Amino acid sequence: MIMEKKMEYKKKWYENKQLSINYNYINGKLNGIQKKWYKNGNIQSEINYKNDVLHGISKYWYKNGQLKYTKIYEDGILVKTLESYNFDGEPL
Repeated sequence: MIMEKKMEYKKKWYENKQLSINYNYINGKLNGIQKKWYKNGNIQSEINYKNDVLHGISKYWYKNGQLKYTKIYEDGILVKTLESYNFDGEPL
């Protein structure tokens, strides 16, 4: 039996028309990269999903645009934090 994949691409915006979030669904489950932005337009996060669970590299930023941390997940479990920074960009 061959299952047909139903793909959906969704976006949401802030009231100032700045993109807030975009994400992909396959058969009703989050799959691929979900991106979020702060209201000021700076990226907030890039999170990888596979069948509704965290899977792969995920990155998070502070509101000022500075990278906060990069993490690796496998089937929803945190495997490793690759890098971590404070608000001023200094390694933690």
